[in-house]
Amino acid sequence: MRDGIVVLRGPVHDTSLIWVVERLVSALEGVVAVESRLRGEGCGPHAPASGP
Repeated sequence: MRDGIVVLRGPVHDTSLIWVVERLVSALEGVVAVESRLRGEGCGPHAPASGP
């Protein structure tokens, strides 16, 4: 946390729970903003290509 801003990043197994994490973190004392960079596992530039 820097200046009350929390950055969340990394892969998440269950993307339906991302909003829960964001809400819980935003409720912590001293947090003024949450920047979420969470993504589903297997997403992003280093994800293995899917295909046949």
